[in-house]
Amino acid sequence: DTQEELNANSELVERLETLQQELFSMAKREERLRQLVSSGLARVFRLAARLSVAQKKLIVFAERARRQTTATSASKNVGKAKEDVEFLEDEDEEDPSTALSS
Repeated sequence: DTQEELNANSELVERLETLQQELFSMAKREERLRQLVSSGLARVFRLAARLSVAQKKLIVFAERARRQTTATSASKNVGKAKEDVEFLEDEDEEDPSTALSS
């Protein structure tokens, strides 16, 4: 009877030691996962910050391009208007009845 109790206690101790090792192993894995998640989140935040900066730069670039396009377009319109005026002035010299100025 005592030997059976000793054997049962011995088995229980072995099971408890095994469970303790598994629990310790799980705790180590959990800590490693926490570190991975933490470093992953830190990386996500760094990437989000870089994306935000890139987005702001893109907005500035797009605005500059729009202004430059508008300025170029306006410059072309002024050049075209000058050509039209010169053409009409030339026409006036050839045919006074179509003169722009009186």
